[in-house]
Order: sequence, then C-alpha cells, then structure tokens
Amino acid sequence: MQWSKIKSIIILILALLNAFLLVFTGTREVRSARYREEARTGAVAVLEKNGIRFLPESIPAELGLRALAVERERIGVHEEAMAQALLGPVRRQDREGDLQVTYTSELGSADFYSSGRFLFRLEPGAIPLNGEAPRRHAARCLDLLAFDGELAGVETAGETTVVTFRQRWEGSPVFSCLAVFTYEGDGLRAVDAQRISGQAAPAEGEEPLSTASVLVRFLAGIHDGVASVCNEIRELTPGYQANLSRPVTYLSPVWRIVTDTGVYYMDGVTGTITPEQSAERP
Repeated sequence: MQWSKIKSIIILILALLNAFLLVFTGTREVRSARYREEARTGAVAVLEKNGIRFLPESIPAELGLRALAVERERIGVHEEAMAQALLGPVRRQDREGDLQVTYTSELGSADFYSSGRFLFRLEPGAIPLNGEAPRRHAARCLDLLAFDGELAGVETAGETTVVTFRQRWEGSPVFSCLAVFTYEGDGLRAVDAQRISGQAAPAEGEEPLSTASVLVRFLAGIHDGVASVCNEIRELTPGYQANLSRPVTYLSPVWRIVTDTGVYYMDGVTGTITPEQSAERP
C-alpha cells in the first residue's frame, strides 16, 4: 500500500478518535451539569421542608472563585492622584507608624495607610452637592478615586446621609472592603474606605463547596444556633473576604447569605458561618 494512502487512513482514524473524545467529554459535562442542578434543586427542597423559602429567582451556579494572593502596591503609587481628585492641589506630609502619608489642601485632608485604608476629611462647604442626590454624587466621587465599587446601601438620619459602596475585584464584590461617604447638610464631609490594589496570583487552597452544600450547611448552622432561625433566604451572592496581612492580602471566596432575620457570610471552602456585624468593618 502506498504511503500516501496509509497516511490518509491514519489521519482519518485520528480525526474519528478526536470526534469520539469530544462527544464523550461533552456528554460527561452535560451529565455533570445535570447532576449539579439536581443537587441544588434538592437542597432547596430540603430548606422548604424545614420551613425556609428560597426567594432568588434562580439557584446560583457553583462558586467559581478561587483564593487569591494580592501583593499590595507600595504606598505612594496612586495616593497623590486620589487626593488631588477631591482636594485639588495638595501638600504631602509623611508620618510614622500605621499612618503612612497625609495630603492637605484648603478643602481638607486625606490620610493613606499602608493597609490600603484611606480617610478624607472635608471642610464645611468644600465639596457641595449643588442639588445632586448623595447617591449619584458619591458614585461620581468614587469614579474620580478610581475605586471600582457597587452600591451597598444608603441611610439618612436627619441632616446626615451615608452612602456605602463595596469594592469589586474582577467583577466580584469584596464584602470587607467598603467606601463610606458621609454627607452633612448640603455637602460631603468624609470618605472612609478600605481598598485592595496590586497584583493577584492564585493562592493554594482546597476546592470550594458546591452550592447545594452551602445551602445544606446553612440549614445545619441554623439548627446548631450559629445562624438565627429564619423563614426566607432572600439573597445568595458569591464574593470575597479580604485578610489584610502584609505585604500580601489574601482574598478568600465566600457566600453572602441574606435572610429575613440577618445577614451572614459562609466561607466558600470550610463552610464557617459568620454574622455580618463581625465580618464587615462599619
């Protein structure tokens, strides 16, 4: 037999083998996806049997987030530009201890810490609202500070309005990193924020829990008294919690669980449940 014919037969066999493997892999993925969906549906049924309604329109997919190690940027890389964004021309003053650098102007001051926290204090009337709603005004200021965040809440008491945002990391919320804007009267008076920035790399860790396991473990947490008895699960959101160690910050995958009686965070790997009050900085 001529070599050209032998080569054609070999190519045909390899093509058929690849096609078979593709079909086999696709079938296995479809089957695995179906099993995961059945497990999630079964977990919701278990909750309902225990008197807990699952209100989100769809059952969340698997967590899909992995632990990350973020090597924080050196202090002074972006801080001056951030200070100028709200304060205009500024003067720099280095400090000792936890407080690394302060910028001042006629409008107020901005303190930047090595942990990634920053605090603006504004003089009365320095940054007026000029009729704009605090929520929209805070969102514009957030853009000026190059802080990628999502709205977490707006609270008003008398003359004071507090607008809170959560940082996002590659589209996912970092629940422990907040930017809190405080308005008094007709102007911005303070911005208190925790920010993570730097280069991220995958960190060693175990595989995250499945969504079904998260729901069942939360039910177990209620029975064990870790979480309060509830009638509804209103939100189930994946994201990160930050461990602000130096010089590397670790981002751990978590689930934020909102019920009719409280808000909780569940570690996406260990299943540990933590109430919101002790999980987020005010």
